Amino acid sequence: MKKIIFLTTILLELIVVILILQNIIKKKERVLGSEAVNPIAKESLIFSEEGKLKYFYEPVPNETMVDSPEWLSYKATNTINSDGLNERFDYSLEKPANTFRIITIGDSHTFGHFVNTKDNYPEQLEDVLNSTLSCSSTKRFEVINFGERGYDIEYSLYRFNMRAKKYNPDLILWYIKDDDLETVNELFIGRIREIEEEINSATDSAKYAKLEYVYFAWRKAGEELSQRNMGDYIRSYNIELLDSFFESLTENILLFTYGDDIFSSSRSKIKHYSEKYPSKVYYFEDIFYSQLDRLPDGHPSVKGYKTLVDKLSKHLIEEKIIPCD
Repeated sequence: MKKIIFLTTILLELIVVILILQNIIKKKERVLGSEAVNPIAKESLIFSEEGKLKYFYEPVPNETMVDSPEWLSYKATNTINSDGLNERFDYSLEKPANTFRIITIGDSHTFGHFVNTKDNYPEQLEDVLNSTLSCSSTKRFEVINFGERGYDIEYSLYRFNMRAKKYNPDLILWYIKDDDLETVNELFIGRIREIEEEINSATDSAKYAKLEYVYFAWRKAGEELSQRNMGDYIRSYNIELLDSFFESLTENILLFTYGDDIFSSSRSKIKHYSEKYPSKVYYFEDIFYSQLDRLPDGHPSVKGYKTLVDKLSKHLIEEKIIPCD
């Protein structure tokens, strides 16, 4: 245990100011894109200066961000609202009468990386619920997007407690994936940034913009941690975070993940919480990575998000997770 703490301390000391990767970690047979290593501008982010999470970040409020990698046939435009959320609208802290409010947490797949704000899954879900449901006690549904690119479990939970709880949600949706259990940003990102700087200063740095090098820095940092036998520590750390979160949770939450067989190990760990807390934790896995239409970098396309929302909204309604009479 002392050795693990010592190694963790050393790694944390290495951490420098983060510049997020534009793409999520390559995991198993995921399809990689051809985007450069350092795509997100530092000035588009606000970084934590104090507190436990030194490198926690959020988008700058009231900003419009445009992504236009070579492999994308359009410019993806994200509008950041006054609370730093990838949203079309601002939402009042006080929930309007006869409103069922949902908040979503997670990483770039929840944020909606490389699709326009109106096309991410929380926005599509909000439109579907409002156009298809007619309830006597609920006149409007709000789905507020607290996802952010590159977030791990710890960052998602930190943002939930810091920013999302104040919106008094009726339901939380967490799009949680297998690789979320394999990542701790406070360990990974500092070394990733160092590797990126090494790449940018190399005379042959142009090659790192090619497809096979998109996730080079992330993979190299992961390999280094693996060589230090940090994998078990990382998974245990994330499980402890989840245990603490679900034990104290007062809101209802739906966890949804991929049902593909290759994700069975992590899926069982995620599903465990719905079995332990059946009165407040729901679980859904009828979404398959292999069946969702995707962009070249592996994120869901607009069509992919529509498929996800069609299945998710049907489940929410049929299982009466969203009450409607």
